[in-house]
Amino acid sequence: MLSIAVHPTDQIVFSFSQGIEWANHEGDWESSPTSHIEASYLIEGKTFHYGPVIGYSKASDKQHYTIGVNFGIPLY
Repeated sequence: MLSIAVHPTDQIVFSFSQGIEWANHEGDWESSPTSHIEASYLIEGKTFHYGPVIGYSKASDKQHYTIGVNFGIPLY
């Protein structure tokens, strides 16, 4: 997936992703376009960040919603 993230504040992140999903159905590989939208809130720790995240994904024949906790370690 190709993703673009927007940070309106230091703590809030909105990300938008476009990609291709591959699935094997009875021995045949099929591909379909897929999209993902996500919003997260970052809480800074000393060496990592964490916080709530909510997302929505859509492929040509299905969709799903996610809710959870993000956890990350900055690379800079």
